Formats: sequence, structure tokens, C-alpha cells
Amino acid sequence: MYRNIRFRWLLLLVLIIGGEAVSAEPCVPPAKSMSFPASDLVKALEQLSDTFSYHLVIDPTQVEPSRIAALAGCETLDLWIKALLANTGLSYRLIGDTLVVFKPRSIVAPMPLIPHSDSVNTMSQSDSEVLVYGHMRQSEQAASPQNHYRGEPDVVIKYDDVVMMGITDLASALEMASGVKLEQERYMIIRGMKGRYQAVRINGGVIPGLGPSHTSVPMDIFPVSILNHVDLRKSVYADAPGNSTAGMVNIETLRIPDRSFANAMIGVGYHEGVTRQDSIRSYQGDSDWLGRDDGARALPDILRESATQGGVSSLAAHRRKAAGESVPGLFGIYKGETGDNLFLNLNGAHSWQADDIKWGVTGSIGYKNMWQNLDLDSQLYGRSLDEEQPILYPSRTSKHERVENTIDVNALVAGGLSVLDTHHLGTNILWLRQSTSYTERIESALLNTLGSESGQYQQRSLFHWTELELLFQQVYGKHEISYFDELSFLWQLSSAQSEFYQPYNMSYRYNRLESRSYQAGLGFDQLQIKWLDMREDSLNSSGQFIKHFDNQYGAGEVKLGFEQLRSLRDGSNLLFSFEEVGNITDNRALLEQPDPSVIFSPSYIVGDVLSDGFLLVDQVLPQESDQGLSGRFYAARNKNKALYFLSDITLWGRLQLVQGIRQEYNKVEADLWDYAPESKVSLHDEHRLLPSFSAEYSIGKRQAIRIGYSKTVAWPGMSELLPLHYEEIDTRILIRGNETLEPSDISNIDMHWSYSEEGLLNLHVLLFHKDIENAIEGVFLDPGVPGATFNSYTFKNAPQARVFGYEIEMDINVLEMSAHELNVSGSYARLYSRVSVDSFADNEKRALQGQPSYITGLGLRYQNGEKDVGASLFYKRSGEELYIVSGTLDVPSVYQTPIDSLHLSVHRKIFENASVTFSVDNLLGKDYRYRQGSSTYLNYHKEPEFALRLSATF
Repeated sequence: MYRNIRFRWLLLLVLIIGGEAVSAEPCVPPAKSMSFPASDLVKALEQLSDTFSYHLVIDPTQVEPSRIAALAGCETLDLWIKALLANTGLSYRLIGDTLVVFKPRSIVAPMPLIPHSDSVNTMSQSDSEVLVYGHMRQSEQAASPQNHYRGEPDVVIKYDDVVMMGITDLASALEMASGVKLEQERYMIIRGMKGRYQAVRINGGVIPGLGPSHTSVPMDIFPVSILNHVDLRKSVYADAPGNSTAGMVNIETLRIPDRSFANAMIGVGYHEGVTRQDSIRSYQGDSDWLGRDDGARALPDILRESATQGGVSSLAAHRRKAAGESVPGLFGIYKGETGDNLFLNLNGAHSWQADDIKWGVTGSIGYKNMWQNLDLDSQLYGRSLDEEQPILYPSRTSKHERVENTIDVNALVAGGLSVLDTHHLGTNILWLRQSTSYTERIESALLNTLGSESGQYQQRSLFHWTELELLFQQVYGKHEISYFDELSFLWQLSSAQSEFYQPYNMSYRYNRLESRSYQAGLGFDQLQIKWLDMREDSLNSSGQFIKHFDNQYGAGEVKLGFEQLRSLRDGSNLLFSFEEVGNITDNRALLEQPDPSVIFSPSYIVGDVLSDGFLLVDQVLPQESDQGLSGRFYAARNKNKALYFLSDITLWGRLQLVQGIRQEYNKVEADLWDYAPESKVSLHDEHRLLPSFSAEYSIGKRQAIRIGYSKTVAWPGMSELLPLHYEEIDTRILIRGNETLEPSDISNIDMHWSYSEEGLLNLHVLLFHKDIENAIEGVFLDPGVPGATFNSYTFKNAPQARVFGYEIEMDINVLEMSAHELNVSGSYARLYSRVSVDSFADNEKRALQGQPSYITGLGLRYQNGEKDVGASLFYKRSGEELYIVSGTLDVPSVYQTPIDSLHLSVHRKIFENASVTFSVDNLLGKDYRYRQGSSTYLNYHKEPEFALRLSATF
């Protein structure tokens, strides 16, 4: 059946490539008669673009004011462009239905990449990269008045560029960037460094934590439909957040459009081995498809009331029985059918202009429904039962069946006002919700010290519903201050609220000996029902004064800025179980029932220890012990302030010097409790002075070299500091925070050499070196209990670490004609790291956690301008990565083996304002393998995903 379906999708691909496009207009000769009066060059280019039905992409700040002489005649588009651009020093590219006019040194870069210019930087303009095809009208957005960060971005991602490749979320787009790897297909690793060493912003505003167990921002929650563009900077200066060691990402949402537009996109996907397949399922609510729980999973009122009053043991017997009866209603895993992958997005904008006043509004709504079905194999190390001479060995092997259904819903409204091109005001409201229904069944066999099965088996079932929600509200502005020549003030104020909600997180186990039937387990190590929730509110403000200058010695700017963040996080982890009282365990027939809702039916639930049955229990501290950082409820506060100065000077048109200094202060305090909150405990309260410097020199017109130095700091996140317990979904590892973590101090050195041949070749070589004091890593916890497994880890500081390596990026235009274009691009990042470890570890030196040994990519892109057809093929491979560190002798660390991925997309214009995109992700399938020593830790395989999307512009 899979082969037949794959054949149909491939047939569809052939039809898209080879079929004739249907045009709303009759075919006309390529030459057109035109007349240009003596006028401004930009106006003439706009007239030309409109006549030939092309979209014009040009940055007026990069085009010196110039006028053209009157022209008239009958010529092709190419000849008209060459006539208009003669003696201007400008060049052009025809990409699909888009005319791109740029400075001669700007060329196409990897997969495919075009430079993103900076209005002040006069040095190399080929340092950044962005995926590009023919543009739809969403790209015709006014440039943001917020020039947040100095320097050229290494990667720029735009909506139109990625939608042509069938990409719908930001994580998938970032994966194509050089030196970037995704963890769990949602968290970025930049140059081998995880989220704690990165900064992510929305329009310069801070994103609050989106979950209690991760410091990293899940990039898959951001749909590309809300994007104007995204900048990724791997080298930063004093105006960037202090934790931008590996780099920073600024997500810029839709702005005031240059013209009104409306776009619609609808799509359907097929995931081989997943779509419409019989699979395990758990409870499904009536509103699950909208990404919202229908209330059936909510915490019962009686449990909520007892939570802060001593727990369920404080209840009278009849009320405790009622509390127990309120829990098991949704027990059980059943067979069901997975659904289709669906995509929907609507966005549009309208702008108005009256004299020198321009205002506009942009809006977007989106929906995505995705399914995943995985079969996994895993193995865990454990400690033998011999207390005197325990042996550490692979003690459990398991097979998993896992089903995930993820629903993304999003909305954006943005508005702006521009007066005299000197004052800009804007606002945007962004709402994102990602909900996941998760179901898994695990069959395990316990092993003896010889590696064979011991005759003990276990079946674990678990399921939960998770909702992540972000509401981001922002106002911003830019003002040219006329009293002072070339002085401007940029500011933004943002308020954000995030919520994590995981109701009815269920896990239960059945156990059996070799000759017996499975029997339900009791107690917290066998049966757990959890209700988890977290909310974080943040208020962030920033501003910067910028003074531009241009004199006989050079040109540039100086910047003085500030940032301030206040965030408050609170939540609860409520855990319940059932334990046996009396002689209920003598009823083996009852405990062998495969449906736990039958076992824990009201007739068998009791409210005191004097009866025979199952008694609801929780984990509540004695009231006299309710102090310090312990308890089921928590609250934490984070304050971060920064003040910085930066200067950017260009001398003699060749040498650019950027230097600055940043003073940053960070404080985190928290409290955990069971009965009543107390004064918060300070977890850290420190400040850092962070200098930065870079020098870039242009060697002729084709080469440039840059060297830079900076100091950064990785502040431990609240998720890493709070001593709470969570289970990591992908690897089933239990995570605990560490309140004793120290900040990491990093010294960064980087070098960058670039070479370009206009329209032919673009080459970059980057070297980097980072010294890290108190590097933060995830380390296995030793349970120290006979028979226990190593499936928990916490965060610790390694005394010293170094990360260094190089990146090579190359782009070649193999074929470039008026109708045909073929581009080949490639990148290779070689990453090294050395960590000084404690004396009890197996090796004196090892790699930094999360750092792959290399990341390489290869891309091919073809564009046919006559048929309006484009195709791309992108391959990426990342090397072996240290995934979890072992701090225990004889327990190996966990390594993820190399991962390959192949992405194919074909885009075709089918009507004047409509196009179709066919894409295949994981074209050859993708294997995820984790090893622990010579043993398997976790293995699974993902099949190809096919998608067909239809887009229309109105």
C-alpha cells in the first residue's frame, strides 16, 4: 500500500513540473514598447516592473539618488533593465517573477541565499544568507523601523523564501542554515551549543519560558506565515543580549505593507506509515482538534481544594473516597485511527497614505494538524541488587509504540503609522497555541548481569495532553530628533504571557513473571497521575539613541542603549497514585484486568486504611518541613537589566571598526511550598561587564576579512535552577533542576574571510574559538539504590570548556540565463570541544554536551522563468553528538549517532496569482540512534512526509 501511495505522490510531482501553466493573460512577444520620461531611477524601475508584471525588490537606502535621461523604444525586459542601470554601479537578478536590484557585490548565497544589507555597514554585503524564489506579495513589507542589533546577520529568512519550499514552521527553516542543528526537531543547536547559550527575540522583545523543563525556545511553535523575516547572528556585539554566546535569533513579524494584499494557503500532507493507520490512542475530547481541552481532563475541584490544605490525607474518609473516584475516569489506551496532516493560513494587509502620513494594518491566522507514529527500541543501565558489590550494567530493554498529534493555532494583528518618514509607531499582538496529544506503550524485559532476560517483564502505558500558549503584545517606535542632526531614538515595550498546561498526565505499569499473567502495579513507582501547570508573565522594555556621523575621516554611528526585563513564573506539580489497603491484592483476577478503569472502579476505591481497596495518596510534606526549596507549588522571579555603549566607524571606505561594552545584571529568586508561600530564596544575584570589538577590512572589491572578540555570559534559566522533576518526552528521561548552578562566563574570538565573484561565486571561511568557565551540562544522576535504573539527570557546572572550529560556505551559479537558473550551494562546519571533567569520570577530556562533531549541507536549486517552475533539493548531515553526560564511573555517556535528512520541493505558478508547492521531507527516511557505550540507548526511524499546498494572492 505504501508503494502505491508513494507512486501517486511522485506522479503528482511529475505533473507539477511538466504540465503547462494556465495563464490569465494571452502570450505576448517578449519585447514591449515603453517610454520613460526623465525621472528618478527607482520610479522608472517601478514602471518597468509593472509593465512586465514583475515584483520589484530594491532597498532604496542602498541606491544613491539618481535620475535617468528620457528613454523610448521597444525592447525586451533584459535590455530595458541594462539601459536603466547603465553607469549606476547597480546589478540585477531575475528570479521567477521578481526583479531584484542590488549593489554589484551582493550575490546569491547558500541554498539559495542572497545578502541582507545593513544601511550603515559599508563593508562586505555577502555575509548573510536567505532562501529565495519568486516573491509573493507578503514580502512587500516596509523595512522595520527597529534596527535592533549591529552587524550583518549570518542568515536572513523570509516568508516568501521558505513557503516556496513547503516549509511551514521556523524550526524547519532554521535547520537549513549553516552550522545549525535541530534537537527533537524543535530546539536549535548553533555551532554545537544548546539553548542556554542562545538568545531569541520577537521584534527585539523577550520571549518568556514556554515550558517548565526547557530553557530553549521551541522554534516549531512559530509559523512562517507570521514572519516578515528572521535574522540569525552567530557573532554579536554589545547591543545583543549577554547570553548570545552561540548566536541570537530575532524574529520580526509582519509590518506595515508597501501595498495591500491578501494571501490564502491550504494544504494536505501524507506521512508514510502514519496517516490513516490503526494505532494506539488515549482519550479524545470534542475540542481537541482546536487545540483546547474540553474540560474532561481538568483537575477535580476536590483535589484542588485539598492541595494546599494538607493533601488528600487531610480529607474525611467519605471525601477521600470521593476524591479517589474522581481520578480514574480517563484511564486506558485504546485502538484508533490517525488522521491527515492539514495546513491552513490566511493573511492580508491594507495600507493608506495621505500626503506624508502612512498607516496600515496586517493580520494572519493559521492552523496546522500533524500526526506522528513511531516504533522505538531502548535500553537503560541499572544497578544490580547486590548492595555490597553492586554491578552497573544494561538492566532493561524495551520496545515502544508512540503516537503524537500536534495542533498549532496562531493569530497575528499588527498596525503601524509613519509620519514624514521621521516618526514611526507600531504595535503587534501575537497569539500562538501548540497542543499535543501523546500516547505511548512500552514493553520491557528486565536483564540479569549476564545480559539475558531475567524472567521479569513490564508493560508501561502513558498518555497526556499538553497545551503551550504565548500571548505577546508590543508597541515600538523610531523617532528622528530634528533638534540634533542625524540623531534617532528607537524603543520598544512588550508584555508577554506564556502558559504550560498538562492535565491528567497518566502513567501506569503492569508486571509479570515469566510464567504468570500481567498484573497492575500500585504505588508511586508504578502508577502516577499528574496535573502540571505553569504560567510566566514578563515585561520587557528597551531603547537606544543612535547618532550618525559622516566627515572627512569616516562615517558611522554611536549607540547608547538600555534593556530591562522582569518576569514572574508560578505553577504547580500535583502528583497522585493509588496504594492497596487490606487484602485487595489477593484478588488477582481483578489486578489482571487489562483496562485499569475496571480495576480502579468506584466499588474498589476506599477512603481510609481500615477497608479493603485502593486508597488515593499524594506526596505532601509535613507542615513543619514546608520550608526552603521543596513543595508542589512554586514561584520564581527573574530580573535582568543592561546598559550598553557601541560605536561603529568606517574609515577610508575599507576599514570598519565596531567596539562596545555592556553592563548586564541578572537576579533569580524562587520559593517552593506545599501549604503557604514564604520569602523567596536568592538563587543568584550577579552582574557582568561584557566588552566586544571587531575590525573588518575590504581587500579590493571581492574580498573582506573580519576579526572579532567579545565576552558573553550564560545565565542559568529558571527551568535549570528550580529543583522540580519532569519527564523529557523524547527519551523518557527524568529531569531535575539544580539550584546551585553558577553562570557560565565565555570569551569569544572569531574570524571571517569572504570572497565573491559577481553572480558566479560566493565563498566564506569562518573560524571561532570559545573559552567557557563553569560550562552548564546535563549529567546522569546516580540513583544509588540497588535495582534502580539510570534514567534521571540534572544540570551541573563543568570547571572549564572550550569550543572551537571552522565553517566553510560556498555558492556557485552553475547556469544563469534569462529563463533558466541553476544554483549549487554547500556548507561544512567542523566543531571541536574539550571539557575538563571531575576526577571520577572515565575520560579526562571529552566533548561539550550537545556538540556534534560536524554539520554539513548541500543544496541544488533550479528556476525556470518561462514556465514559472522552481525546484530545490537540500541534504544535511550532522555528526556524532554527546547527548547526556555520565558522572558515574562505569556508566557510559549517551551519544547520538550521525543524522541524515533530505528535503525536496517543487513550486509552480498555475495561474496569474496562484501557485502550487509539492514537498517531501525526510525523502529517504531519517534514523535516530543513540548509543551508550557498546549498547543501544534509543533507536527509532521516521518515514518520509509528503505535502501539497495551494497558495493564492488576491
